[in-house]
Amino acid sequence: MLGQQPQNRLDLVTQMFKIKLKELINDIHKKHILGHTIARIYVIEFQKHGLLHAHIFIFFVEDFKPHMVEDVDHMINAKLLNPETNKLAHETVVKCMMHGACGAMFPNATCMEESKCKKQYPCKFQSEIMTDVNKYLIYRRKDYEVHTFGSWH
Repeated sequence: MLGQQPQNRLDLVTQMFKIKLKELINDIHKKHILGHTIARIYVIEFQKHGLLHAHIFIFFVEDFKPHMVEDVDHMINAKLLNPETNKLAHETVVKCMMHGACGAMFPNATCMEESKCKKQYPCKFQSEIMTDVNKYLIYRRKDYEVHTFGSWH
């Protein structure tokens, strides 16, 4: 029906997610778009106020394992698409996959706790990919990307 939101048709959302996830796994594991793999593990999550998403862990053949942060940076692209050339994709990512407004200007946001965002947004600008003290990746986030595409976090 006209005017419905994804949460009104979870049956369709879950079917489309299943199809797209299967294709992504096929691209990674059988077409080797990131290199030759030997195994993968994934977990699907469904959140009350969000769409389905998957956490995917990929095991690579030794010759294709990323050993340096530059290798990971080459494999992962975590930036917004240009809204002028990819309008629908840009709108979908902004609407469905981005953290909303919070911080000093939005102190009543659900993510706020003791005047700080529990999710540690907005992210700091980062000229190159690196790891933090717990060995988690901190993705490259260049200043120009925000100015090019808007002031999203």
